[in-house]
Amino acid sequence: MAKLGKPYENLMALVAKALHPGAAIEVGEWVEGPDGAREIDVAVRGQIDDKQTFILIECKDWKKSDVGIAEIDALDSKRQDLNADKTMIVSNSGFTEPALMKARRKGIMCVSALAAGNDTVRFLRNREFLAKKLSVERYSYKVYCVGPQELNLQELEYEDKKLVAWLRDRSIKLLRENEFAAVIHHGV
Repeated sequence: MAKLGKPYENLMALVAKALHPGAAIEVGEWVEGPDGAREIDVAVRGQIDDKQTFILIECKDWKKSDVGIAEIDALDSKRQDLNADKTMIVSNSGFTEPALMKARRKGIMCVSALAAGNDTVRFLRNREFLAKKLSVERYSYKVYCVGPQELNLQELEYEDKKLVAWLRDRSIKLLRENEFAAVIHHGV
């Protein structure tokens, strides 16, 4: 007999494959942890943002109730046992406010994933969607030059790019690699 929720897990695997086409996606994988075998609904493994990454995705295909804090606690334990780099819980029903608060504190992403016309969706509820905004508040650089020459900082280049473009590209890369950091210090 097929496990309940398997169609929803397969749907989330398709979404993960679309977001990370070069990654290996496994559905229903069993992994040995310190206390025995643990099931991973969807595992994403591969080069993501230039580093080897393991994303653990827990799927909740529930008919009536929102995902609560107990499920976040259980997922946090599984994440620690299996050393996941990133963790996400996906629900077609929603989340309680305490669950969202705990997940935010633990760095677990909560996503309500619904597909129009797909029979794995039990009902549709309108809710506010929050997305994390990453931005560079300020950056600084120092220029050292010898002699009385005058520099036009707008024309300054580094690694075959205008310095401003290089700083933008480097900032985007650092934000992606350190999405949960409050402050990033980087030297070259």
